[in-house]
Amino acid sequence: LKENCPTYAGILMFGNNPRYYVPGAYVQYVRFTGEDEASDFEYEYRFDGDLTTQLGQMDEFIKANVVKTVLPALGSGYIANYPARALKELLFNAVIHKDYQSNAPVKFYEFSDRIEISNAGGLYGKARPENFPDENDYRNPALAEAAKNLGYANGFNVGVKAALAALNKNDNPEPEFIKDQPTSFSVKIFKRL
Repeated sequence: LKENCPTYAGILMFGNNPRYYVPGAYVQYVRFTGEDEASDFEYEYRFDGDLTTQLGQMDEFIKANVVKTVLPALGSGYIANYPARALKELLFNAVIHKDYQSNAPVKFYEFSDRIEISNAGGLYGKARPENFPDENDYRNPALAEAAKNLGYANGFNVGVKAALAALNKNDNPEPEFIKDQPTSFSVKIFKRL
């Protein structure tokens, strides 16, 4: 109100077209056929619009599109290659903790052997590579509070720990966090063995 203009949080949460003011305010999903970005891609999608819309779309997309594998012993049973809870926790964290001064989107890339999620902005405030995920801080506290109120985050600093527990329960390998970069943060989530 002091500056007589909306904040980033206001634009991201309530704007009709947030990307007009904040160009990197979207999530880019790409499904590649191989193990790297040089391989062909099968599908791409842009989660766009206000943050409430984006979070809802991502939630539904993960539920509907988490790759599943038929269990040969059961014939018709399915098991998730990636637990939806882990993907949602890690993707929503990337959106909430993104540095919105960057024009780069949150990247949600699916490869034949893993999913990578990355966002602009490294660990923030009290969070450091040596104390992650036990310590956290909020680059965007208004977005974190909004996501909590909408039911997409818990606000108790347990999201990453919950994702790790879901991956472990699903027999996925340990994820790889790239947490020592000052301008980005990413995680590699490996397919269930």
